[in-house]
Amino acid sequence: MGAAVVFRTPRGWYGAQSGREVRQANPLTAEAVLAIRAHLRGAPRRSARDMAMCSVMSDAGLRRSEAAALLWRDIAGEPDGSGRVTVRRSKTDQEGEGATVAITPAAMQDLDQLARLAGRNPEHRVFGCSDRTIARRIAALAEAAELGPGYSGHVGMAMRMTRAGALATVVMRQARWETEKMVARYTRNEAAGEALKYL
Repeated sequence: MGAAVVFRTPRGWYGAQSGREVRQANPLTAEAVLAIRAHLRGAPRRSARDMAMCSVMSDAGLRRSEAAALLWRDIAGEPDGSGRVTVRRSKTDQEGEGATVAITPAAMQDLDQLARLAGRNPEHRVFGCSDRTIARRIAALAEAAELGPGYSGHVGMAMRMTRAGALATVVMRQARWETEKMVARYTRNEAAGEALKYL
């Protein structure tokens, strides 16, 4: 079997091996979340779920399987209005040790709005849907907000933090990544932009 080939396109990263191409989805960056928020403003209960889903996944860097498994007992508020999300298991945590990551006050407000409409039973799933449904909803919301196709909740957080000057170790902890190679892989466009300070 030949070595994998990875190359850059304007829309994302592709890997080709034995004639097969795999495209990395577009991330839910802060700008994408704002566009979706503007699209959903003033909408009813389902939109509260959608908005909470987008903001929490963007802040916490959740994969769709992690978002689907999230329970209300996994979320805790902090005095400053921010929140903490416990990710009990993920594909990068096969031992099930779990991890705790921060989310912004805006994401906590979205969760509070969802709880007011749908309840906050500690043992109930926050978003109440499967990982496939989450993927479909994210894609539909991005299209409706005129962001284009191919959006996913994962890795937008890494780009946002890197643009703000976060150390790779801080991004690794938030994303639950084991090596700095993952940070470099998903944020190389942001890293390249550092040169503009000196050009």
